[in-house]
Amino acid sequence: MGPDDALRLADWTGGLFPEVTPTQVAYLADEFAAFDVAVVEHEVTRYRRHYESLNVANLLRRVNDAQTKRGLHAPAPTERQQVEAQWQRDDAALSNLTDAELRRHKDAILDENPNLRAFLGNKDPRASLVLRSLIVEHRLRPGAAR
Repeated sequence: MGPDDALRLADWTGGLFPEVTPTQVAYLADEFAAFDVAVVEHEVTRYRRHYESLNVANLLRRVNDAQTKRGLHAPAPTERQQVEAQWQRDDAALSNLTDAELRRHKDAILDENPNLRAFLGNKDPRASLVLRSLIVEHRLRPGAAR
């Protein structure tokens, strides 16, 4: 799975369990990248039905077991390295932006998607994983609107 899917699933998982911290969401995004999207979605849904609080190690063990049972193997280390390299490039692109540039990108995204304003309007682009992902995906990658 790609970094955007991993982040989306980690953020979704964090929304299902109120005690999840942003650090845990970031960790889950890193870990989910090694698995198939459908497996993670299915196992997180199953886990949520059975448990009210998140045990990250238990969830990841269940996802790994489910992927193994389906005969799907974790991606090759080179694929994982490619994903991590992309994340590093995205982080470098964001860290080079000034606060004013980040604010401009955030405002453009919120203008394009007014429904996100209530959720992301008061978030800091340097701290919000969702906002960072949107800025990178929709504003900084080649071919994206500026």
